[in-house]
Amino acid sequence: MTTDTDIVHQELLEEAQTHLGQLLHFAAQKPDLDLKNEFISRTVPLLHKI
Repeated sequence: MTTDTDIVHQELLEEAQTHLGQLLHFAAQKPDLDLKNEFISRTVPLLHKI
């Protein structure tokens, strides 16, 4: 049985995956980007929600 919590958890995982994919795609096109700071500041808060 799927609960509301499971659905929210899955949606947050999908959002984090999408966001991470966008960041990595952007970083691949901008070699001078400081990915470490960008990655941490935008992705870690999403992962904390999970």
